[in-house]
Amino acid sequence: MIRTLVETEGNIGKIVSIDIDSGDYTIDDDAIASARLLLARRPDAAIYGARIGYDAMFAVGGTLNRTASLALGPL
Repeated sequence: MIRTLVETEGNIGKIVSIDIDSGDYTIDDDAIASARLLLARRPDAAIYGARIGYDAMFAVGGTLNRTASLALGPL
């Protein structure tokens, strides 16, 4: 499971881009940069993106809420 690999204290709030076919992934502070890093390795990647440790990638007129962490235990 990718979540247990990427959800570390140092990665909370960063963006993970995942190739849904291969499971390969990249992490960056920026969504576009993360996707481009993945596309450099896998040009035909079908990409799913998520903000690590949060329930959404972006918030419009609201706030982002932390999710319950599998790797770090309860918040």
